Amino acid sequence: MTALILTAMLSAEPVSGAPLFIVETTGGTAKIGQIDTLSDRFAVVLNQPAARVAEGEFVALHRADVPRPPRPSGSTLELANGDSYVLEANLGGDEATAKFTVKLTGTGDSAALSVPLASLRAVWFGDAATPSQRNFDWLDTSKKQDALLLRNGDVIPGVLAQFADTGAVQFIRKGDAQPTRYAPTALAALVLDCTVPKPPKATTARLVLLNGTRLTAKNVSIANGLVQGVGKLGMKFTLPLAQLHSVDVDQGNSVDLTTLKPKAVTYEPYGGIEWPMQLNRSNKLGALLLKTSLGEEQFDRGFGLHSQTTLTYVLDGKYQRFEGLIGLNAHTGTQGHAELSILVDGKEYAWSKTLAFDISTGVQAISVPLLNAKELSLIVGYGKRGDVQDDVDLVQPRLILK
Repeated sequence: MTALILTAMLSAEPVSGAPLFIVETTGGTAKIGQIDTLSDRFAVVLNQPAARVAEGEFVALHRADVPRPPRPSGSTLELANGDSYVLEANLGGDEATAKFTVKLTGTGDSAALSVPLASLRAVWFGDAATPSQRNFDWLDTSKKQDALLLRNGDVIPGVLAQFADTGAVQFIRKGDAQPTRYAPTALAALVLDCTVPKPPKATTARLVLLNGTRLTAKNVSIANGLVQGVGKLGMKFTLPLAQLHSVDVDQGNSVDLTTLKPKAVTYEPYGGIEWPMQLNRSNKLGALLLKTSLGEEQFDRGFGLHSQTTLTYVLDGKYQRFEGLIGLNAHTGTQGHAELSILVDGKEYAWSKTLAFDISTGVQAISVPLLNAKELSLIVGYGKRGDVQDDVDLVQPRLILK
């Protein structure tokens, strides 16, 4: 967190009970205050202290005093686009659609959700799956098939037939002609083979709620302490502002680097062991986790990197700045030590940092000018301990448009 933001926080006189938000802008400055309004075109009015962010300047907002929460645990519904919901009830369905009740916040706000099976990624049944199983370490991704994970650890490949209104799953096991019925008490997870959708062409918002819900929406607005919008599957919602953690925008004034294909990705094995770059998960296939001044935070977009790795992107002079957060993974990088360098058009920019796991150097905010730049390279190099726990998470990597 920058000194400017800290100064603003200390000088603010917030209304009791109203949350403080940091609003990130295209100019690289951040404004902090309590949100009065957010229009569906992302113009923001703040108070305590008073400030405005005009249309065309908004990049993202997030809580100033609460760490970004992990995705929901327990009974969870995951969509192919990355949305995650706390699952309250399975309402059945047919061979093409499933219906669920999801709990949007920790205050009892629920909604009915009708999900095309082609848009469904996974259903987790209670806390039966271990953290590593939730990272899909049991799933054979080389095969185009659905799979059941039983509570005893068995994996059953096949094809989902449909959900029953009792909560049971009708599943056609590989080699069978007829479905077998599985009670939810026997299941840890159901994972469907699905196609990850392409990034949206229209401007959409990605919301994170304090209970871990991830929700893609359009027509998002804030007024009178309420957040309103329409979810990806047509679900209209109205939520208390106090339950919101963050709003990020796709296809707005910035481009998410994770949605671009790199010109080149190179990495150097160490002792014959290879650690290739991972997209939207850590290098060790877990969550992207950074320990910031607010505590441990889980991020949804970014790269899991390891020394020695270089990412190179073609820019074609379209952008004014590159920004993001980078640090050692809060779980697997605690003994790591790495060096980060950023090259613009092949020349080392005056931005080179050492990454070590402590509060002063553990997480670094990146802001690099790119005016008329043609190429950007990110290099994670060896530190003092070779490649030991050099598990680096680069999160929220954005290219700010001109």
